Amino acid sequence: SIVHFNISHWFQPYVLKYLETLDSSISDWVTAAIKQDAFEEVNIGAGHSSSASDLFAFFYEPLTWIKGLNWPDDYQRATFISKLAKVFCKAVDLYAQYMETMFNGCMPSSVTAVATTEVKTLSEQLASFTFRSESAEAKKATQFVFTPKMCVLVNNIEAVRQRLDELYRNMDVDEVAQILHEQGPEIEIDPTAPHQFEIVFVNGERLLPMDSNEASDPFIIMTHEGKEVFKSKTVYATINPRWNEVYEVTLTKDITYHIKIFDSDKVGKSRLCGWQQLTIDPEDYEDYMPHDIWLDLIQIGRLHLRITMRGEREDVQFFFGRTFRSLKRKEADMSGMIVDAMVPCVEACLTEKVLFSNFRSKALFPFFGSSLSSAKVTKVSDEDCDNALGQLIDYLEESLPVLYDYLTAEGMNLVITKLWKEMLIIIENLLMPPLSDIVSDRTPLTEIEMHVVFKIVEFIKLYLNGGDAGDGFPLKVLEIPKYKDLLTARPIYDASPEDLMQEYQRALTVPGRGRLGRQASNDIDRRFVTGAVKRPSMDSMTPNPETVLRILRMRLDDNVSTFLEQAVETQAKAREARAQAKRDQMAYQRQIMRGQEGLS
Repeated sequence: SIVHFNISHWFQPYVLKYLETLDSSISDWVTAAIKQDAFEEVNIGAGHSSSASDLFAFFYEPLTWIKGLNWPDDYQRATFISKLAKVFCKAVDLYAQYMETMFNGCMPSSVTAVATTEVKTLSEQLASFTFRSESAEAKKATQFVFTPKMCVLVNNIEAVRQRLDELYRNMDVDEVAQILHEQGPEIEIDPTAPHQFEIVFVNGERLLPMDSNEASDPFIIMTHEGKEVFKSKTVYATINPRWNEVYEVTLTKDITYHIKIFDSDKVGKSRLCGWQQLTIDPEDYEDYMPHDIWLDLIQIGRLHLRITMRGEREDVQFFFGRTFRSLKRKEADMSGMIVDAMVPCVEACLTEKVLFSNFRSKALFPFFGSSLSSAKVTKVSDEDCDNALGQLIDYLEESLPVLYDYLTAEGMNLVITKLWKEMLIIIENLLMPPLSDIVSDRTPLTEIEMHVVFKIVEFIKLYLNGGDAGDGFPLKVLEIPKYKDLLTARPIYDASPEDLMQEYQRALTVPGRGRLGRQASNDIDRRFVTGAVKRPSMDSMTPNPETVLRILRMRLDDNVSTFLEQAVETQAKAREARAQAKRDQMAYQRQIMRGQEGLS
């Protein structure tokens, strides 16, 4: 008689056991790769170090073994590949967390990313490694010194992301996903199951200045049904605070929080800077990916949150997609921290005292004149501007070569674009006070000072572009929306209050210019997505409404105060209406989807 032997039935448990053993070995793989790494480029121009390659070398042996089985059952084979993909992605995630934690150890504490429980645990593990961080002296230095190792850590993230893309193709993930979808059982989702959420309060931008120094001491309070559930630390003397604080909560259904930002006052009562509602529905986070949310605050400014619902799907494409996007986010965060470490020195080099003292001390103004503000431009030479920027250029000459030599081209583009935007914001703040609904006691720059500012902007752009040779960063990378916004301030800087009020009303009618505080924060992403930069239209030279109001704050006129109050109040009501309309639309869409699911 013939004996039918089902090889799939008999040997499947052994393959599954092998995959379980691999899963338990993830930490060993990662630490083995890291401990053997000197964190130097494997060869000149490679960018990454040995661990980025060694980690993936561990992957190919089990992948080759699984493929070599030539498993007869397509569905079971796809299941094996899916489980193996999950193991590989977990290893890459762990490796990236180590790179990020080591990078944070090299950075000033003021700019490091949020320290979640996971990261703190990794920090403790890394304490035993001799390469954990740079010296404490370097971290305390006012002029932060970048090292090749820091660049290699960033490059390693990019390197494993590229290798992950190769692994995706090598494992035939799309084919595996199709087999699992067509032959796998239908998964039932329990709508009442509890979900663990992590809400990271990242930072605020352009908050309402509440103090006489045009700054605030902001902190966050989040409430639900009148009960306080979260309170942040206070960040002093800034309208661009960075909190990086975490709130965790378990939800079974949608919930609406009220978020308020206050200006701390040690003597009197804390004053409200802005507020907004936050609605979280688990259905919107079923991809289990971090969602970067920007809340437009009422009245002024915005708040950056990063919200994640913890969990995962048994989906091979999900594993790769989640890890890939996590790596991209880490690259962006690390390049942002590099820029954050540079900003204090850049700010110190771009103060009024540094930039204008040379011009104020020279005979550039008429000897007889009623005031400096009435002075006319007589001469601002290239040499004068070069001298004014001497400290900044010296700092960039010390800092950028290390980054340029050791970061990849993609990584350097991220850093330069972010740094250039920060420089423009610093220079913009020299020209005008922050947005508020009250008249400022600041006076406008003199004509010559304004001339110097805009000439300095072009000098810095030319420097980053590579000078006369033009072999630096392309102009299309440097001519970002913030740069164009700044240029639109020049024609109206000396305008009368009446002209500024008319300009504001006109700016509101121009498409894309009708909202306060909506200056693009994703210049980099937009550039990579849309490709070539479009030629600016006539409307693009219309000043941002926020810019007009900021300049108007420096006008002493009886009508200005009332106009500012009305303009900010009108925009605040419009923000509130837009936010409510968006919440209503999302609620309606969810209701429609639930109705369709009930019919199916």
